[in-house]
Amino acid sequence: MKQFLLFLVLSFSLPAQAATPTEASVHKLLKQTGALTMAQQMLSKMVPMLKKMAPDAPENFWQVFQSKNHVGSLISLLVPIYQKHLTQTDIDQLLVFYKSPVGKKFVAQQPAIMEASMVAGQAWGRRVAQQTLEELKGQTKK
Repeated sequence: MKQFLLFLVLSFSLPAQAATPTEASVHKLLKQTGALTMAQQMLSKMVPMLKKMAPDAPENFWQVFQSKNHVGSLISLLVPIYQKHLTQTDIDQLLVFYKSPVGKKFVAQQPAIMEASMVAGQAWGRRVAQQTLEELKGQTKK
């Protein structure tokens, strides 16, 4: 009986070791949350933006660049980040959430939310920049 009580005391007093999420479970979460689809969309929009920044780059550069740009290589960079910051229990609970009706709705609405947020953020940035410029003009007139 004493050994059993000692076992109980020790098992509750030792810090719990949280399991590192498996690579497969992180991949499943990224797929279920729509992160893979968003990453593909982001990569497809990236090249036109980069072309504007480097208009003198030859067309074959962009062809080779796009051939190297696939979601799998990006995801392989993300998996260790998720594994560092989340436990397997966290991933399991997130998977349950994203299977629920509200989780599915969130995933479905997330692209629209992100786009509207970007538009709002750009407008906010322009407004703050304009206010700052006006303040600085006012200071130089004094």
